[in-house]
Amino acid sequence: MKIILTRLFGESAGEKSLYLGPWCVDYSAGQPADVRRILANPWADREKVDQAAEECFAYYLRLIKELTPIFNRIHGVNKEDRYWKILVGPWLLRFLHTAYDRYIHIAAAREAYGEFESACLQPEDYLTPQNTLDFNYRVFDDFYNHQLFTRIVRHMDLPHSLRSAVAGTTNSGNETEYIKRKERLRGLKKLLKWASFRMAANRRTYLCDVYLSRRDIRDMIVQSKGALWPSQYTWENSYPRIYHKDELKRSELSRIPWRNDFEELFVSLLADEIPALYLEGYASACQRIHGEIRRMPDRIFSSIGWFFNEHLKFLAAESLQNGVHLIGSQHGGGYGSGRIPVERQELDLVDTYCTWGWHAHGYDTRVLPSPRLQEQFRREHLAEAGRPDILFVGTNHPRYTYYLYSVPLNSQFDDYIGQRADFYRALEGTAQAAVRWRLYMRHYGRFDRQRLAADIPEARFDEAPSMEAALKTARLAVVDHLMTSYHELLAMNFPTIVIGNDRLWEVREGVRELYETLQEAGILFSDPRKAAEHINKVYHDPAAWWFGPEAQAARGAFCRQMACGSPHWCSLWQQMIAQPRRAAKSEGELSRVC
Repeated sequence: MKIILTRLFGESAGEKSLYLGPWCVDYSAGQPADVRRILANPWADREKVDQAAEECFAYYLRLIKELTPIFNRIHGVNKEDRYWKILVGPWLLRFLHTAYDRYIHIAAAREAYGEFESACLQPEDYLTPQNTLDFNYRVFDDFYNHQLFTRIVRHMDLPHSLRSAVAGTTNSGNETEYIKRKERLRGLKKLLKWASFRMAANRRTYLCDVYLSRRDIRDMIVQSKGALWPSQYTWENSYPRIYHKDELKRSELSRIPWRNDFEELFVSLLADEIPALYLEGYASACQRIHGEIRRMPDRIFSSIGWFFNEHLKFLAAESLQNGVHLIGSQHGGGYGSGRIPVERQELDLVDTYCTWGWHAHGYDTRVLPSPRLQEQFRREHLAEAGRPDILFVGTNHPRYTYYLYSVPLNSQFDDYIGQRADFYRALEGTAQAAVRWRLYMRHYGRFDRQRLAADIPEARFDEAPSMEAALKTARLAVVDHLMTSYHELLAMNFPTIVIGNDRLWEVREGVRELYETLQEAGILFSDPRKAAEHINKVYHDPAAWWFGPEAQAARGAFCRQMACGSPHWCSLWQQMIAQPRRAAKSEGELSRVC
């Protein structure tokens, strides 16, 4: 039996071969895969996903303790666990989930088919990520995943042949061009971002990557009279690339003790896969921080920066000895409701964590309204002429799993995409003709737009530049996932139907009652056909249903706990940032800001 690991070598599954997963299938023609040629999904049992995520987090915490003395010895420093948790932890947990997922797939193939054969990447072509963001880009790509699968196949001593390939030459969707566009900072734009850093640096409070729009950042600067000035500089573009590997330093990582076969594999992967910035580039990065920052800040506030902004992470880690107050904030839906391992990691990294309404036991969590979550619609707005559409808002995820959490995994994402056609066919005449599809901006090699067009040739696609623009001709919105979009729409008070299959988008027991209230009000549905049946009833006058007492009560309860907004968000941000650590208000007080 031959098993195809990725699309790197352009192989197709024949009679005596199988795809390791759906990421191997070329969907560019819009045709569905032959599921008989894909290995069974090892994550079909969602309880196994939860168990694996728990085990990975426990191993992550143990690894930090094991790595701290090793990093200190390599770099000649004496830093505490938290220092390395801030600096290396975001990459470590993501890589741990990634490696475990790849390991489980190879192990499942071996269990099902014994000594299978595969075409592997020759070791001379291996690459090492530069930093966490570089790893994040590569882990979506066929080349790097083939590298990981190759290492696992060789670790298990399975039959294989070696072939050569060059990074960046694979057909992995539009990721590469997207990355190039996002990183192409030149001329005035780059100068302005650098100026924003110079204005933000050397203040008592340093803010960056705060999940705000340019307009919100402008309002923050004006209303705070310059006291709060977020940096917008993209640091990953300014660090020099590291081309040499210090094998002596890397060999130190192989000293970590292991307890089982996966841990033995993972320790062997660490030495080669840990990003160069944390070993070969560490000393120069530290020097740069101390050279550019004259005064270490008293407070550092960020949301997504704790993952990918290396300058921020080095600044935060180096500021620990000065007693810096680290503040994180929610930057997307699913936090507080889904089973998301990075939520726990973020809570653990910072001193204070700001949420959209929920609280985490044992942590200093504070409710901080998001300017993205503002009520905008009243009943009279929907009475305006020219609102015939149903705006269907979809999402997409990379083909390759990088976290084990409450989203469709592996072949389950094909099930998720297939539900769109089921929903559409259950709609009746006028409502069906009104659907406009707003799909995610990146197809990640899934080609979901082409696949939808193959299923629904008459499909109309939305090309509006923003959600607000897309809603101008809509009377009703449909969101088919439990991520950020439905938080924003419910906060806007726009008539919204949410499709959240509880087999694919689990919610925690502690908030299940909140979601049951949405179901009772006709807002949330697990079955896309049932959602369509409800739309058939309310399409001609959605405002009558939406602005009724039951739907508004359910929406209000959800927003207070999961999608908090306030027109006074800027002053509330100033008040929160000025508070000392571990001085959160009571839950009753916090809820009143929403």
